[in-house]
Amino acid sequence: MLCLLTASLFAVTIQNPAGNRGDGVPAPATLGLEQGTLEFDTPDFKLKPYSGDYGPNFFGVAANAATYLVQHPEFGWQSFGGNIRIDGDWIKLKPLDAFGRRVFVAPRGLWLELDAGTFESIEVHSRTHAVRVGLSAANSYTPIARLRMDQPAKIVGVGSYRMKSEFTFERGAFTIPLQKATRWLELTDEVP
Repeated sequence: MLCLLTASLFAVTIQNPAGNRGDGVPAPATLGLEQGTLEFDTPDFKLKPYSGDYGPNFFGVAANAATYLVQHPEFGWQSFGGNIRIDGDWIKLKPLDAFGRRVFVAPRGLWLELDAGTFESIEVHSRTHAVRVGLSAANSYTPIARLRMDQPAKIVGVGSYRMKSEFTFERGAFTIPLQKATRWLELTDEVP
């Protein structure tokens, strides 16, 4: 992990001079800073050199990386941050974002996030509300996954999702023992 962080910070340091285009030209900052952190603009609106926030850099990727699955009325099933394959009534999503730990299934209003482990695949049934979650195989560093489920969007006709299998629920997440192969979970909703 330390090597990854060091490499990321090194890449940020090298990219910054290339992103600074000169006097009076704003930096290509695509990430808005939170109040009180790194203060990108000074009171006289002159840029502070090498603020560490040129482009998304490491913080932008870490804070915002996710895969989104949407169903567009004209273009059909689309994914942002992943690849999809349609197999009959199943929409199969392969997350390809930087971490593979967050997925939002827009037609169901379902946000899935892993504190430990990664998603191998998410499968959504296009006619029912069934969702299958494939978790990547266990390794020596990640013997368990910790899954959080939330429904920030309330979709008409979609109930509250729950897992069909029983797992320990602690600190706001399900603790799921991983296997040597993909571990599949089935989620169902209780329609109101």
